[in-house]
Amino acid sequence: MSVQLASSNPMAYDSSLAAQLVELAVIANQPMNSSMLPRNWQLNYQGSVSADYGASQYFFASKPLTIGNDSVKVCALVLGAQWSPFLSYYLPSINQNLQQLPGSIAGGRVTNNANVTLGFEQLYVVIRNNMLKDLHKVKNNIPGYSSSMPVITVGLGPGAPLAQMAAMDIRPGKEPVQGENDSPVTGLASYIFSGPAFGDENWKSLFGSLVPNGYRVEAAGDLFPTAPNSSEGFYQAGVSQQLGVYIPGYDSPWFERDGNYYAGLLNHKSIVDTTKDSVSTSGALSGFDSALAFTLGTLLAVVYQQYQHPGTAPSFNFNPYAVINYYGGNDDAWVGLYDGPSYLVVAARGAVTWQETMNNISASAAGVIPWLPESSDVDYGQYSQPLIDIYNSIRSSLRDVLNSAKNKPVLITGHSDGGSLANLIALDLQINPLAGKRTVNAIYTFGALPAATPSFSKAYDNLFANNNYQIVRPTDVLPKIEFQFPMFSVGNKVNLDGGAFNSGNGSTNHALSTYLDLLDPGQ
Repeated sequence: MSVQLASSNPMAYDSSLAAQLVELAVIANQPMNSSMLPRNWQLNYQGSVSADYGASQYFFASKPLTIGNDSVKVCALVLGAQWSPFLSYYLPSINQNLQQLPGSIAGGRVTNNANVTLGFEQLYVVIRNNMLKDLHKVKNNIPGYSSSMPVITVGLGPGAPLAQMAAMDIRPGKEPVQGENDSPVTGLASYIFSGPAFGDENWKSLFGSLVPNGYRVEAAGDLFPTAPNSSEGFYQAGVSQQLGVYIPGYDSPWFERDGNYYAGLLNHKSIVDTTKDSVSTSGALSGFDSALAFTLGTLLAVVYQQYQHPGTAPSFNFNPYAVINYYGGNDDAWVGLYDGPSYLVVAARGAVTWQETMNNISASAAGVIPWLPESSDVDYGQYSQPLIDIYNSIRSSLRDVLNSAKNKPVLITGHSDGGSLANLIALDLQINPLAGKRTVNAIYTFGALPAATPSFSKAYDNLFANNNYQIVRPTDVLPKIEFQFPMFSVGNKVNLDGGAFNSGNGSTNHALSTYLDLLDPGQ
């Protein structure tokens, strides 16, 4: 299937081509176990490094593009990193520091005062040599490139910075340094999607001058690329291509930063983030209530929407639950508090922006919990310091409002690192009880991340032996993250099977919407 371009220039921005490229970008953020690519793209060569080096990877794919009556073969260089090992590798205290862009990437006779983060630079450098060798293999071994070799670099999420550095590195006319070969590329474009800012203002300027056909596709509903930003000294590079706002039925940032969401916006088609599929649960205790789990998950979607799209109303009716308030510094709305017919509900969202993802997940390391009882025979161990910090910032106000709310038991829920935050909140409300009947009735989490030391995990499991349900899709990559400072999961794991062909899976299978799709009693 050829792509019909609107412009006579194959390197000019084209939304229909972008829709196909983002599908390739999803693959580069997953384990590359198949040689099959979508839309008749043909895999040429691929390479990767181990999780110890951040699991960055790339592949080359070829396909003819139709321009008028002519067919032009184009090579896509698609770069990415597998999410779980990437997040474990990227310690922000080290990897978020800016340093000068290597001269080998900028090339000779270029005034290079650009700075990029150490982490993304290293993720690119470890695959660079093999990638450049494979670039020449494509030129020499793949039919159709004898007279010209147009290349498009592509990246989504963690792959976006790699795609921009690769574009600068292989651009036509670059003067090689250190005895490297000339680039065989004759035409160049770069497409990135949901890409975090990773360079300073000089990087932005240098990229714009050397890669004029570098496109940054931005969905207004995707907040992942919005922080850090220029106020922290980080600048987005490339020509912005703005897409509209679409709020999914269940607001879910891990869906909105992935390929199907972008492809739908680019194709001007209905975006589907749920798909009917068979489902089963295993490992659940007898008290597990899938209908209640679904209801709590929808309340989490409301918290996400309050933060990402303040002032908008969900497309679904979550009566008979009513919002009491949201809690979080600087209007961050980390936690929502609801009043229901029989219970109060505390719902904790996960990270949305790249800055939050670095702070809450990549920087996870054990810290001391400050509000533990001074005299206790129980060793509560330690917990993720970033989550302790978030909870400490809202703890007093949350407990005050809970104590003044209606005298009902409390349900606690959370998604992703918000699920880990929910488990911490549950411990506090159990060992430092609220007034009256406001005890912890049950905990339901979705895709919670490991955040505890073994002692914390043991104490938690003893406290909530029969009323906590840690719901996890076996294909969800985030709960499997192995931090450089080992952390452990807590509670009773409930495997939520199914959804292999869910259109919201993306590269992580972590989106809240996919959990809700599987739990929806109406499906």
